[in-house]
Amino acid sequence: MEGTYQVQYQSPFDSGKAILYLAEKDGVLQGKLSVHDKYFTLTYGEKEENRFSFTGKFGILGLDISYMMRGTINEDTLTARVHTALGMISATGTKVK
Repeated sequence: MEGTYQVQYQSPFDSGKAILYLAEKDGVLQGKLSVHDKYFTLTYGEKEENRFSFTGKFGILGLDISYMMRGTINEDTLTARVHTALGMISATGTKVK
């Protein structure tokens, strides 16, 4: 599960590319998301088998937007959905490192 994933996403506002970094430290899943030249630290990470989740808040446009991300990784392919108050974001990706 650990690694760097190149991700394509579709949101209610736009679609594009992002980079998702996943790592495990002391048994806790950590994540960082790079999108539109900004980095977001993903918090409260959990994993079970090939499933992962994060919950927290994104600071976007001066707002704190709550999110819940859930996804799976099968071999080198990632699929995820991010639920926010502004709508759902779907994503697919491939492990690059």
